[in-house]
This record gives sequence, structure tokens and C-alpha cells, in this order.
Amino acid sequence: MIRAVAYARFSSDNQRDESIDAQLRAINKFAEENGYEIVGEYIDRAKTGTNDHREDFQRMIADSASGDFETVIVHKLDRFARSRYDSAFYKRTLKTNGVQLVSVLEHFGDNPESIIMEGLLESMSEYYSANLSREVKKGQMENALACKHTGGQPPLGYRVTSELKYEIDEDEAKVIRLIFNSVLNGMSYTDISEELNSRGYRTRRGMEFGKNSLYEILRNEKYAGVYTFRRSTPVNSSGKRNNHGNRSDMIRVEGGVPQIISREVFDAVQKIMDERKREPSPKNTAVEPYLLTGKVFCGLCGKTYCGNRQWSGRSKRLYVTYRCNSRSEKGMHLCGNKAINRDYLEKYVFRLLADVLFDEKRIPEVIAEYNKAVQENDDDFSDEIKSLDKSIKKLKKEIDNLVTVIANTASAVLAEALAEKEKELAALKTERRGLEKRRVTVEVDRSEIVEAFRKGKELLISGEIPHLKQLIKLYVRRIEVFPDYVTVCLNYLPALRASAEERTLSGLNSAYENALEVENTISRRALNRNGF
Repeated sequence: MIRAVAYARFSSDNQRDESIDAQLRAINKFAEENGYEIVGEYIDRAKTGTNDHREDFQRMIADSASGDFETVIVHKLDRFARSRYDSAFYKRTLKTNGVQLVSVLEHFGDNPESIIMEGLLESMSEYYSANLSREVKKGQMENALACKHTGGQPPLGYRVTSELKYEIDEDEAKVIRLIFNSVLNGMSYTDISEELNSRGYRTRRGMEFGKNSLYEILRNEKYAGVYTFRRSTPVNSSGKRNNHGNRSDMIRVEGGVPQIISREVFDAVQKIMDERKREPSPKNTAVEPYLLTGKVFCGLCGKTYCGNRQWSGRSKRLYVTYRCNSRSEKGMHLCGNKAINRDYLEKYVFRLLADVLFDEKRIPEVIAEYNKAVQENDDDFSDEIKSLDKSIKKLKKEIDNLVTVIANTASAVLAEALAEKEKELAALKTERRGLEKRRVTVEVDRSEIVEAFRKGKELLISGEIPHLKQLIKLYVRRIEVFPDYVTVCLNYLPALRASAEERTLSGLNSAYENALEVENTISRRALNRNGF
């Protein structure tokens, strides 16, 4: 038996604990039928899958390094993550720890088509989240145009009425006035914080005041009577947002909020804060990614080319390159081959890969794979719906029996039991309706795949496609850098043999039994000129 853990999640959009129960039931059934032993469960309730701020999810990722399990089973991939970046990153972490991710309803193999299919499904999941977010934002926009509260906690000093309008909370407003007046009187942020905390005042979140909480208040135009919406930037990939910057699409309405601080006082405080501000000058120490590491070799000495960062010239411009390891370690007297611009080389390789992966001659093959997956998905949903129908039928029979007994005995205890059974029946029916809604039975047509190929090609050329490192590992065999030109050798894996043999490619040869190899050469002058 393969040791596995179950991961289940529901977000806060019209889902409840019943969703968790359904996921776990499907996971346990799948495990029993496929030789897995469930040794643990990780469950996140009311947690969105668009980011990784999920307690049990992070605990599961950390535990994957313990060796206690070899597989994580989810009901669908979107339970694991709805962000393509998070999905790729944490799958990589699991793989490093020797743990595979398995979906009950989505089955993928190891062939290149599966990589594309999995990426398409992850993109569809991310689209669902983005579309839901857009609908929510429409409602927020309507409230914003009417200067109404759009959600979350109101700023300290205000409360929200039943009509979602802001009104002043005088007990809290006196704290706001004290803060602004203290700045006008020349007090430092540290002194103001100590004064507020010593008086027992707290922030909206119930925490003691500090520099950051003071800054949020002192920069907030609401206190001067200005209604703002979209003041902060969107949440970034780390789940954080910048509340200090102003967006170009921000809504700003003078007089849209009751005024706690006069405009004159607010502007005077802004001037003082600007004078106090010190420009940060951190040194750039970011590590550059080198996606072709281990694939690039020197055409003269045969050593690997490694990543290199160098500041040079009068302007101290940063050059990011791949450079011969022999030259890096022992000097130019052993190898005089020149470094090569990292961005130019990687973009050229990405373009070659795009021609391989998204060759339109492969579209019939991908359509067949997709339609096969749709049929398997429909079969899985049918099995689960049949199981639910069986449970519903059994529960209806139990309810009918209870009704008969209650009619004869008028038992209050049995009446309570009947109410519980009816709730359970309603939950099962809701779950069944949800399954029917999520059931995918539409087969894809050629135009959809052509569009997906076009988008995939754009993403690959730009270096933004999911699984990029995996694709490089599969398809890039070797890159050799010579003083005047660069040779890139790509593998056409067995699944691509038919499409590769249908066209004439320069340098095509049978390199070894299980692959076809194609060689591309470009001069370094052309590489630099085109900038790929």
C-alpha cells in the first residue's frame, strides 16, 4: 500500500463543511480502489485557493519532508491551488521531498501532452477565480460610486451604518485628532506611539500603536473628508499589498466621508511627514535566475557555462551572462571563449521550444487527449452522482419510516431525529446539484485548441509558461557556445516523432533510439542583433 494523505479545502463562496465531507468521501473511495492507504488528513475551511496563506496546506507541505507519506490526494487540482505559480512552486516542493500529487477527478500521465493539459486545467481554474473576483468587484464599484463602505473594517474613528455609509465614532475620533495634533506639535512617531499606548488606546485591530499604524492613519485622506476606493495596490504573489501608493484607477470623492480633521491640518501634516522621510538606498543583492543551468557548454574547452553577474563600464552597468566555467575559475589563459548574454540566449531557446511544443500539426493529437480526459472526467462524476443517488434513496426510505412511526406514536424524540434526517437529505441534494453544475461534458473544438496553442506559444516565448524548467529538462539536450555562433540541440520525444517526420528539418537525425534530435545554429552577431 502506498502511504497517502488527503487534502481538502473550501473557500467562503457559498460552500460549507458538507463540501469537505464530499471531498474526503471521494478521496477515500479513490484511495481504496487504487491501492493507497490514507495516513492523515489536512483540511482548510473558508480558505481561498488563489494564494498559499492556508494553515493546514503549509503544514502539509512542511510534513512532506518527513517521509511519513509518498502521495497527496486531492479531489480536484483547484483544491490544491488556483494560482498557476503556487501550483507549480508547491508541486516542485513536494517532488523534491519525494511526494507526488494525485487528483481524484483529473488523471495525467508523464507524456508532454499531459504537461500541456495540466497547464490548461490550471489556467481554467485561475480563470474561474479571476472571473469570480471580477463579479465581486462590480458590486464594490457600485458601492464606491455611492461613497459606501465596500467591505473590511472601517478606519479607526468611523463606524458603518446599516445603509453602508460612514459616520464618525466620537470616542475613536478623539484619538485621530490627538495623533494629527501631536505631529503638528513636533512629536516623533515613537513618542506619539508611547503616549497613545500608555493611555490604553489601541489600533482598529486591537494592537498597540507603532510607526506603521501611525503612518496608515496620517496618510489616510478619509480623515479629511475624502472618500477613496482602490487606494491600495492589488495583493501581490506573497499575499501582501501596498496601502501607501495611489493607483491610477482609484476613485476619489471630496466630501464623500464625514470629516474628522480639517483639510488644512491634514495638508500640514503631509508636508511634515515628507520632510521627515529619508530616501532608502538598499544595495541590489537579488540572485539572478539561470534557467539553462547545466545545459550550456563551451564549444572550445567543453566546460559548462555558468551564470555570471558583472558590473562594468563607466556607468557601472550590470551584465547578466552565461560564462565559461574554465575562464571563471582559472583565467583567460585556459579558455578565451566569450560570455553570452543570458536574456538573448534564453529567449532564443524559448522561441525554438515554442516551435516544437506548439506546432499546429500536433493539434489533432491534443484534441484527442482532451476529449479522452473529458470522457474520463464525466465517468468519474457519474460514479459519484450514482453514489449520492444511492445515499439519497436510502435516506428517503429512513425518513418515510420515521414519519410512519411518528404518526403512530407522536414521539418528540423521533421528531427531532426526523428534522436531522431532513437536513442531511437537503445537504446531499445540494451536493448533487453542485456536482451537476461542475460536470464537464463539452468536447473541445479545433479553434479553441488553436487559440490555446497561440497563447501557450506567447507565454513560452516570454518565459512565463508553467512548468518551464520541466520543459527545458525534457526538450533541451545541449547548447554549445562558440566564439562566433551558438548551437542548440533539441529532443523530439517519441510522442512528437510523427509530426517531426512529416516535415523537413535542417540537421534532423536519429540521435538515439527513443528520440529524434534537431540541431539549430545561430551566429552570435545575429543573436545580439535580434535580442530575442
